[in-house]
Amino acid sequence: MSRRILRFIVLFLLAVLVMALQKGLFMLAHTGVYGDVGFAAAFQAILAGLKMDMCMAGYLTAVPGLVLILSVWLLPRVTDALLRIWYAVASLVVSAAFILDTILYGYWGFKLDSTPLFYFFSSPKSAMASVEWYFIVLGVVAVAAYAVLLWWLFSLAIRWIRLDMPRRRVLTASVMTLLTALLFIPIRGGLTVSTMNLSSAYHSLDARMNHAAVNPAFSLMYSLSHHSDFGSEARYMDDAEAGRLLAQTMAGSNAADSCMLRTAVDRPDIYVMILESFSAHLMPSLGGESIAMGLDSLAREGVSFTRCYASGFRTDRGIPAILSGYPCPPATSVMKFVDVAERLPNIAHELGRLGYTAEYFYGGDINFTNQLAYLKAGGFGRIMRDTDWPVSRRVSKWGVDDGPMLARVWQEIKNDKTTGPMLRVIQTSSSHEPFSVPRTAPEGMDRRVNAFMYADSCVAAFVDSLRTLPSWSRTVVVLTADHYGAYPDRPADPVARHHVPLVFVGGALACAGVSDTTICSHTDIAPTLAALAGADTAPFVWGAPLQHTAANRTAFFTEADLVGAVGTDTTIIMNPDTAGRGASLAKAWLQCNYKYLDNLRKQHKE
Repeated sequence: MSRRILRFIVLFLLAVLVMALQKGLFMLAHTGVYGDVGFAAAFQAILAGLKMDMCMAGYLTAVPGLVLILSVWLLPRVTDALLRIWYAVASLVVSAAFILDTILYGYWGFKLDSTPLFYFFSSPKSAMASVEWYFIVLGVVAVAAYAVLLWWLFSLAIRWIRLDMPRRRVLTASVMTLLTALLFIPIRGGLTVSTMNLSSAYHSLDARMNHAAVNPAFSLMYSLSHHSDFGSEARYMDDAEAGRLLAQTMAGSNAADSCMLRTAVDRPDIYVMILESFSAHLMPSLGGESIAMGLDSLAREGVSFTRCYASGFRTDRGIPAILSGYPCPPATSVMKFVDVAERLPNIAHELGRLGYTAEYFYGGDINFTNQLAYLKAGGFGRIMRDTDWPVSRRVSKWGVDDGPMLARVWQEIKNDKTTGPMLRVIQTSSSHEPFSVPRTAPEGMDRRVNAFMYADSCVAAFVDSLRTLPSWSRTVVVLTADHYGAYPDRPADPVARHHVPLVFVGGALACAGVSDTTICSHTDIAPTLAALAGADTAPFVWGAPLQHTAANRTAFFTEADLVGAVGTDTTIIMNPDTAGRGASLAKAWLQCNYKYLDNLRKQHKE
């Protein structure tokens, strides 16, 4: 009996030790992020995540516990074989979670969750497009090598503690059953009211140290098992109180236009250009570098909102925010839930009531992240995608480069005989990893800068082409980013990360050369366009038309582990998993957000 108890304890402690050491390896792999972190802070992060490591070790040891209970009736070699099979599977899962988390953190800056799986299963090709093939191969090799190492360690422990057939089988089985049942304590996270969650590892005001403490396997498991029961998420206060707090940030007036954002014609043709990863850091007029000079010139020509903030951090978050005026919550994408996404309001649908024809143009895989279902449900008729081009033109990892894509869109627009107002949404892709574009970079230029310059030149040329159309005098072009950019390196300040351009230009505008400092976000774009066309703005409850003055506007944004709120004299950054007292406004916003999704799901079921 003592050997079985010893083996059980050793296997549990070995799992804890492996996961604790992974945190040190994680920090070593990201010296650019953790290079200035001392040993004491790194060790504190490891200790802070120990409870979560014990939770995952509990899961990993539960099956061996059951095997050891049965082992009193099995030959020792059968027991050992079963344990080795289990640890082969477990080692592969732990290895994949650790390696994938380590790789993706350098790109995304948040811990592993269900997002990569969602991307992969919706479109494997697009999910891999950001990474060079050899990097994928290296990743697979790393997962396999680390899995073999883990399996060898656990097998060594199994060989070290040899079993025999016990004489008191019932007693031995009973003791092992009790020990296995006790795993409930670390799995649950203790005996307190609160169960294990991501906040258990959060110990610092420095977000990167909290990230280092989180166990990647637990983070993935937690993401997969949560955020689908919207009605139970983010319950901070009474719903009425949350609604009251949030309403104060959305109150606007119908006073005279402070920004002069109005048109000289009714029902103008509207173009929405969603620019991949563009940020304020690329434009001098927004305090950035001289990179996107074409867009900067358009900003100086038209109406530029200099304090606009991207609602999310990935494209599948940005598109619903722009077109539906809906800001995704931190830990999930609404596109993941087709039943809910199909019930979102959409600017295409609202303008369609006024006789607009809605078209969507993209050079990549429109099935990626369920985007096609969302667009079709939203009212877009013609949807151009990568399959509309021959394979020879799909030379980019993301499909067709922006240059040929926009050139074809221009040709189709020029030859289009459709009568009536048009809504055309154009999504670019060349300024995305791996930043391979058909433009030769000058020696020493960052490849990201080169990619943004290429995309910017394509966009500026496209707008210049639109000027040659007779319809330019009744055209409004809206240019914004889907999310914060890949250049410069990830700013530490979340507010700076989410600062993006929002530019209105076109012959239909009754104003020019306006720089407006109104605080706004992606969620204000759809109601603004609806107001410009004379459509109903009521469905877009998460934003307000930018034509309306509002002294107390607040822009909300999210990342995987935070909610941000930027107001005239208030900035709030809140982690949903650790939110205590304070940050009431951000809490109210998040609670109302999940309540909104829950109501949409109930409507779908009805």
